[in-house]
Order: sequence, then C-alpha cells, then structure tokens
Amino acid sequence: MRFLRLLLFGLLITVPALAGTAYVPFVTAARPATGGTQVNFDLTNLGTVPRLGTVHFVAAGENGNAGGTDLLSLRMDPGKIYPRTCCGNASGLLILSGAPQIAYNVYLEE
Repeated sequence: MRFLRLLLFGLLITVPALAGTAYVPFVTAARPATGGTQVNFDLTNLGTVPRLGTVHFVAAGENGNAGGTDLLSLRMDPGKIYPRTCCGNASGLLILSGAPQIAYNVYLEE
C-alpha cells in the first residue's frame, strides 16, 4: 500500500512537467524585395522555479514522426525570456512543449 501511495505521489509531481504540446502551423511567402519571412518565437518561464521547454520544427512536406528538428531544448530560469529566430522562408509546423508555466509567443516577421 505504501508503494502505491508513493507511486501516485510521484505521478502528481511529474505530470505537470509534461503538461502538453501545442502545434503551430505557418506558411511563409518568399519575398525577394524584403529578404523573405522569418519565424520568431519567445519563451518565458512564468513560474518561480526552473522549467523544461522544447521547440521543434517540421518543414512542410517532411515526415514529422521523428519529432522534427530540435530548435530549443533547455531548462529555463524563472522570469527570463529566451528569444529565437528560425526557419527562414520555410513553411511548416512548430511543435511547442513543456511545463504549463512556460509562455510561448510566436510571430512572423517580414
């Protein structure tokens, strides 16, 4: 019985770390006059303790079963913003995952 309680307690601790995954599809347009379109994203840990977060990219037309290209996988300190730029002129899918305390901001820049 004690083992079962410890197992359930362990699950309560680990489940928030694997809170969920968000999928952000996007299409960029090649714009030779302006140099094209880039995808920018910021991650912020809104919690009070360090949290894990990841961002992967799957290009349009590629098989995403392997999880895509790893753009960011790190342990984020509370209150710190982690800006990144990726995928110049490429369309595809961003896969965002991590703790529920992590805020994602994704935008296209032309």
